Order: sequence, then structure tokens, then C-alpha cells
Amino acid sequence: MNKKWSSDKVKEVQRFLIKRWPESFAQGPDLRPLSLQVHKEILKHRDENPQLSGRVVSEVLNRHTNSFGYLYGLLKNEFRYDLENKPVAEVAPEHREWARQTLRAKQKLAQKIRKDARQKLRDEKKAQHASQKALSRTVHKNAPSESGASSPVIKYKPARRRIIKPADQRTVDLAS
Repeated sequence: MNKKWSSDKVKEVQRFLIKRWPESFAQGPDLRPLSLQVHKEILKHRDENPQLSGRVVSEVLNRHTNSFGYLYGLLKNEFRYDLENKPVAEVAPEHREWARQTLRAKQKLAQKIRKDARQKLRDEKKAQHASQKALSRTVHKNAPSESGASSPVIKYKPARRRIIKPADQRTVDLAS
């Protein structure tokens, strides 16, 4: 299946936009909201980059406007900006609400992914520990001992405990 745009083309156009308009497209934690007609402004610069097509620009803008930094910027900034960083229009309340809901959904998804990854890691460690434990049991059961009998049981003698009283230096035997 041959698409008119590919991931390589999208990445190339992203690099072009960052190089051409770094204030508008650079990655970061707090990006400025772009004007609603920014795609038309970008397509006017087709002569600078032959990769600029409607579909590729649409995909690039989709990735950019759904990034965490852009969504945070949409919540924080009052105005939308054009490619020359001039305020064009105010950010509509419904766009702020959309950004808030999208951020919540992305954060919940990221938390779920991290939680699932931690659980998977725990399960893998448990399985690995159980297999090592089972392996060690079979090795000990099947290991031949020197006398041909099963493994010896080691018994320890109880230690004789004494308490020395420093005042009169008498010893008290606790074992008896």
C-alpha cells in the first residue's frame, strides 16, 4: 500500500517547519497556540520545500497540535499566533475545554501504560524467580551426594549463654 505521504516525509516537513519558524514549531513544555488558518500560510511556502502538500502538512499539524506542550500552551495563552508570532485571535473557551479533556485523556492513558508496564515487569520477575526456584529444587533433589544418601541435615548445639553482672562479677548460668 503506497501512501502519498509517509512518516519520513512528515518528519522532514517537521524539521523544515522547526527550522523555518522555530518560535512556532520548536518542541517544548509550553508552545504558543497557532492561528486556525495556519495550514494555508504554510502551504504558501511550497516553493521553499517540495514536500509540502496538504496531507503532509495536515499530519504534521495534527501531531503538533496534539502534543502535550501545545495543549498546555492552549490552556495558558490567551491568544492564537500566526507564523510571525503576532497575536491573531483569542483562544475560544471550547478550544480550552477540548485541550483540558484531551490532556486528561492522554495523562490517564500514559498512567495506564506505565502501570501495565510495571505490572508486566513484576509478573516477569515472579515467573523468573519461580522458574529459578523450581530449577534449584530439581538440581538439589537430583544432585548426587558423596555418600549416596540424601543431603545431610545440619544440627546445631544450643549455645551456652552466660550473663555477667558487673557489680559483683557473679555469673549466672542460663542453660540449666
